[in-house]
Amino acid sequence: MKVLIVDDEVIIRTGLSTVLPWKERGFELLEPAASAEEALLRLPLERPDLILTDICMTGASGLELAAQALREYPELDIIVLSGYDEFAYAQQAVREGVSEYLLKTSRPGEILDAADRARQRWLARKQRAQTSARESAAYREQLLARLLLGGGEPDEELLRRAVAAHPQLAGVGRGRLLQLWRLAAVELPSGAAAPGACAAAEGVQAAGRIEASVARAVAAARAAAAGEPASAPAEEPADAGELAAALGCAVVPHERGGWLAAAAVETEQQLQPLLRAGLRRLAERGRPALAACGEAAADWSGFARARQTALQAFAFRHLAARSGIVRYDDVAGREGMRAVCSPEEERSLIRLLQAGGESELERGVDALLEQARADAQATPATMTAWLYSLLAAARRSLERSAASIGRELPPMPEGASPAELEERPREALLAELRLLSLRWAELERGGHSAVRQAAEYIRARLGESLTLQQVARSLPMNPTYLSELFKRETGQTYLEYVTRQRLERAKELLLQTPAKVASIASEVGYEDAKYFNKLFKADTGLTPTEYRQLHER
Repeated sequence: MKVLIVDDEVIIRTGLSTVLPWKERGFELLEPAASAEEALLRLPLERPDLILTDICMTGASGLELAAQALREYPELDIIVLSGYDEFAYAQQAVREGVSEYLLKTSRPGEILDAADRARQRWLARKQRAQTSARESAAYREQLLARLLLGGGEPDEELLRRAVAAHPQLAGVGRGRLLQLWRLAAVELPSGAAAPGACAAAEGVQAAGRIEASVARAVAAARAAAAGEPASAPAEEPADAGELAAALGCAVVPHERGGWLAAAAVETEQQLQPLLRAGLRRLAERGRPALAACGEAAADWSGFARARQTALQAFAFRHLAARSGIVRYDDVAGREGMRAVCSPEEERSLIRLLQAGGESELERGVDALLEQARADAQATPATMTAWLYSLLAAARRSLERSAASIGRELPPMPEGASPAELEERPREALLAELRLLSLRWAELERGGHSAVRQAAEYIRARLGESLTLQQVARSLPMNPTYLSELFKRETGQTYLEYVTRQRLERAKELLLQTPAKVASIASEVGYEDAKYFNKLFKADTGLTPTEYRQLHER
């Protein structure tokens, strides 16, 4: 909180500013003023929050200072510090809006306590202002969301209120066009160029000028919102939504992520150079994003078409992720790519799955998406169909390979849906190809993976009743097939394997613990101690007690 002391007596000014511990109490003390006139001249520049003033001074009085200062800055707090203990002065001070009336004979602690009370009032005003600003911003955003996200043509009352809350849209239909943009962060393929890279062709100097304009626009927008001078230091936008807002768009978060922005533009191309440069800067800072625009409308009657075409253009984001901007006019005439994979593409994918490495899978997915982007006729629907056909072909090939050698694959979880492939193609492809690659590896190892999982399950539960059906369900796997795998991979039947594991564990417990034989038998799954003794002697030629005594010698 900034404090300005006003008094025409130098001794009083100096004493109040140096004797009282302002800084220690958390106040920022400004250079004291020698007159009311000086204080009024400094108010716009230094913007104190609290004025501590004398009443009788050469020139204008402290009460005149209070009256004029509060007319221009009603949020000010003013404390009068007077040498006159007269009711008339105090009464006039109250009429002028002074917060407190103190005598100069007041103790330093009383003056500081009054300043503390002023600070509490100041903080309460700030809190109320912030709450009001948040509520106002939420109301404006709610109106804009209803307008932009509601679909169809907006009703006249909603349109009137939304435009009043967002005056940057007031020019639509009055010489300016309505243009809608759908913006979102994007995940670039590994090794891909940053969005907006094609703007580099404009030349380094031109790009530099555009980026400087973006920075100035951001600074101006933020300064206007904060009520600060337009010469505030330029700051670059943090994301595509902030970039669009800084360039004069009305922006609202979209329910599926990203933003929807509306702009009143003189020409359809007006925002594109600035947006392209801003998107390039975001990508260079590790925050790549994409903007898609629809057809511009002459007035609000064309809103539904402008919104629909913006969303249609945005659907092409995975087919144009490197350009930074997708225009509806550039993609509207596409007829679609081939929707079914070729035999060669299927064979290439199988080779990729058999290679199995994570980096190979990522590069393979990026190559598939790049192949779709390279097709000048590709659409989101046909790209999705082509990718889905690739995954279906890979699953069929895996099943055929397993059947050809008489093996049964574990049940596969449900694969990526067309909707997932269209919304997040890279993520959905990678997830399913990782799973298919693991299945190929298991197939090539002849089932070792299943046996290892079953063995770990058994060893963790030796004290329980371990039926073949129970273990098979845990994998999951057909019990008969699991039994065959055990015989083939371990040379033992399932029952022989479980018995062997229980006896080996019993041997460890006999040598490592002083537990009684009956307790050890129970711990490894045998409630009948006599039966355990019989099995143990058949295996080792010794009773459990003899085995322990022999190894203790």
